[in-house]
Amino acid sequence: MKQLEKLRNNPLPLIIISMGIFVGLFACFYLITRNKSSSGGSNGVVSERVITIAKRKNVDPCRLLDPTIVATVFGQLPPTTEIESEFLEKSVTKKDISRVFSPSCTYSYNDSSKTQLKVQTEVYASPAQAQDSWNMAKSVYSGASSAQLSAQEADLRAVVASPTEPEEKKIIAQKGLELINQLQTTASTLMHQVTLDGLDKTILFDPEHGLFTGVVGSDKLELSYRQNYQPVFQGVTTPTAEQRQLVTKVNEAFRILRQRVNSSENLSLPVSAVPSKAHSIGSSNLQEPCSVLSYTSAKELLGYAPILLTTQTSTPLDPSIQKSNSSKSNLIGNSCTRHIIDQKNAFGNKVNGWANLAIEYAPTDTIAKTRYKERSEGLPSLKVAGTDEAAIRESKYQQVAVARKGSTLYLLYVSLEALGPDRSTTQEKLSHSTLSTQFAKMLQQ
Repeated sequence: MKQLEKLRNNPLPLIIISMGIFVGLFACFYLITRNKSSSGGSNGVVSERVITIAKRKNVDPCRLLDPTIVATVFGQLPPTTEIESEFLEKSVTKKDISRVFSPSCTYSYNDSSKTQLKVQTEVYASPAQAQDSWNMAKSVYSGASSAQLSAQEADLRAVVASPTEPEEKKIIAQKGLELINQLQTTASTLMHQVTLDGLDKTILFDPEHGLFTGVVGSDKLELSYRQNYQPVFQGVTTPTAEQRQLVTKVNEAFRILRQRVNSSENLSLPVSAVPSKAHSIGSSNLQEPCSVLSYTSAKELLGYAPILLTTQTSTPLDPSIQKSNSSKSNLIGNSCTRHIIDQKNAFGNKVNGWANLAIEYAPTDTIAKTRYKERSEGLPSLKVAGTDEAAIRESKYQQVAVARKGSTLYLLYVSLEALGPDRSTTQEKLSHSTLSTQFAKMLQQ
């Protein structure tokens, strides 16, 4: 799965953004990170009416830039559109913020142009901190921060070398040094200020990654628009009329986003993985996968507490686009992924991994049976109460459990990896009984 890698290895734009944390806001984050993050979570069904971060109202990106706004600003979404959401499903306190939360929302149009619209927020404790981080990014882009980075590098090296500084402060300082090093290494090719005619001056533009960045309340927000897997402005010297129109749309999007953040509307709750009026396909009721693979279920399954950020993918906006006359047609589905990062096993080694539950909905039981046979071919069968058939597969890198209930298929993927003292990695496998018992428990909820 790519989600864990994305969380562990930040891309360059996130490195740029993160400089505000380790450089301009170093002292503030040292105070916050003296307390370790707790990994509490909900049971998959959000019970809070308002989700907060350090006592301020959370802003979920898929609520902030909802389908209605996308249609108003960027044009009508096709019925094939699927939404991937990285979200918080419970409130977190100040001590929980040991790293920046970066919730996101991606609209994949699944059209001939492979259009993708993505919005991602970086959560800060206050509007002032978010603005400071944006200012740092602007300074880095323009090259004006080179001298400041060198001075900060010297200060951070002094912290790392000090025999009296607390170990946690040294760890943060070392991370700051790593970020500065990456910035300096790539400065000659990527760190330059680029402007687009007509773009609001409060919005930064990164042409390499096609990112528009602005401050929205206590969040720093990145907006990207891609077609055929490429940023629309990549390699462009003279924008086309259509690209110039996109600049106008981006300005309008940020205007609306700022207005919504400042409104009294509750935008804190995660969106549904069934973003449509249709709640069934054939005899299958469309389900919320993060309720089936709940926080508690994932913790019992993996033996470690998931992190606070959860990933889900939705069904298409219009599930009726699924063809019902072919067993080989792609089935409509949605999914939930819960991540494990840097947990300690019995030997003191760090464990990383994930559990992913994909649910597929067939228009008929006959099609579901055919697809189940394809999914489970060669796998040892398993008895799971309440299912028509089930199986488990164990491979070198992941374990898979498959089940069918009528015209609904459940596919559970699990992977755990332990990092040894010598930086070597070994796969941690769940016992057959643990996997089968927890899978059955999930499906009986």
